Amino acid sequence: LLPPQGKDHYFYFNHGLQQVADELIAKGEIQPMLIACISNDLVFGGYFYAGHHPGAGDWDAIVGQNLIDHIETFGLTIVDPDKRGIGGVGMGGYGAFRAAMLNPGTFTSISAVDGPLDFDGSDGSSGMIDLFVPALTEQGLLGEATWQADFDSSAVWPTSNLLIGGALAFSPHDTAVTCDVTSTINGNIIEITARDTLETEESLIRNVVTQDAYNLDFHLPFDANGNTNTIWDNFWLPNNLENLPSASLDGVNIWIATSDEANFGYHDQTLSFISTLQGWGNQVNTHTYSGYAGNPATGDQYVYDLLKEILIFHSASFGNGD
Repeated sequence: LLPPQGKDHYFYFNHGLQQVADELIAKGEIQPMLIACISNDLVFGGYFYAGHHPGAGDWDAIVGQNLIDHIETFGLTIVDPDKRGIGGVGMGGYGAFRAAMLNPGTFTSISAVDGPLDFDGSDGSSGMIDLFVPALTEQGLLGEATWQADFDSSAVWPTSNLLIGGALAFSPHDTAVTCDVTSTINGNIIEITARDTLETEESLIRNVVTQDAYNLDFHLPFDANGNTNTIWDNFWLPNNLENLPSASLDGVNIWIATSDEANFGYHDQTLSFISTLQGWGNQVNTHTYSGYAGNPATGDQYVYDLLKEILIFHSASFGNGD
């Protein structure tokens, strides 16, 4: 289970995972299962569980590959993909689909709760695009000529941080880094020996880390007015789920929950991706949820209620028997 933006490996436990799972197992409503909870990177809210860049980690090798190998080191070998599922909330939902689509045959079931599942929405001009103007507005930079120099990556800007995390994963200025690793008694020394960088200044933000030796510059996918640019077209959209290998989902059971109260316009993105999945021929189990007056479903407060549905879905996907 992958947590949402800015949440750690205790996220699901803090929302009742232990109690819900124990109760469902005791009642025989789900079969006993191992549930692995990992932390999203808490810097900038996370990196969409994507990329292979020092600024964003190596999530593509971790989720769906190294994580499973690591679990097996505990003697808990799950060699049959029919007994493996993956799921997530918010950004974790994107990560779950990404891991399954980039690692065909690894999982038999995917669950997701409202997230950035269709970057450009159903019409090609919404989705994450609707966040570009708010990100500039929250920093007072909309239409400013000096917006690139003044863009603040150090403050807690919720919308900006979401986009910064995505930029470090999808459009870092250093697109590839070669390192030499020297092991010493005090640990490893990592030296960057070569870089491949984008030969453009378009929407380049330089003020994350100022030392050249630790370059974490990135390109945002929009201009001073919040309009998409070539960074969006060439680096972000190729990472949109609809542009990842769709055949990897053949035969995979899918469950998606959505609410029209979800943050960041995730509801519209989620509905759009459900339509895309159905267009590919995938059957989608859709669950609608909502809050109530005074406590809308804008955050993660309803994960406790959703966990029961999520665990029952995955258990049923695993089938019966050993």
